[in-house]
Order: sequence, then structure tokens, then C-alpha cells
Amino acid sequence: MELDLSRSITPEHQAEIQRLQNMSQQLNTLQQNYLQLESKKRELEKTIASIKDLDDESEIYRSSGQVLFKTTVSKVKSSITEEFELLELHVSKSKKQIEELDKRIKDKDAQLRASIQ
Repeated sequence: MELDLSRSITPEHQAEIQRLQNMSQQLNTLQQNYLQLESKKRELEKTIASIKDLDDESEIYRSSGQVLFKTTVSKVKSSITEEFELLELHVSKSKKQIEELDKRIKDKDAQLRASIQ
């Protein structure tokens, strides 16, 4: 049996469908941001691994934009570790937002499908 959608979709249903589409776009944006955060996190992990065995008082160069600054390994380790910890919080928060929005979308989709049939 085929469902005649032309008669069963009301303006309220159309508005709900539009809200659902907007939520899906929001989810896509959150997922893209999450992937960028994860990429930054991996990059920081590699940096931490590459300097972990260096003597803390050794001098190294760190870039800031297009400028290189001379600094010590210990200062870089401290700065990068702090940045990494903050990034982990952002990744965790982003993942939670994605999971919550995904659940809301699935719930709303199920409600909408049930109300249209």
C-alpha cells in the first residue's frame, strides 16, 4: 500500500521537516568542527612525542605565524601540554554535542514519521 503524501503532509509537518533539515545541517557543521579538533589534537600529540626526549634546557625554535622565536624545550612542553589539555576538553564537549543532537534528530524524525502515517 502506497502512502499518499500530498494529502497527509500539513503545513505543520512541512515546518517540522524544515526544522529537522536545519538540525541535520547543524549536525554536519558540528561533525566538521569535531574532525578539525581531532586533527589538531593528533598534530599536538606528534609534536609532544617529537620533543619529549629532548633536554628541558635545550633551545629550540617555535613558530608563531610567520615568525620563529627561540625558546626552551621546557617552555614549549608546558605550553603545548596546556594547549593539548584544553583541546581535549573541546573535543569531548564537541563529541557530546554531536551525540545529543544526533539523538534529538532521530527522536524528532521518528515522531514526524509517526504523525505523517
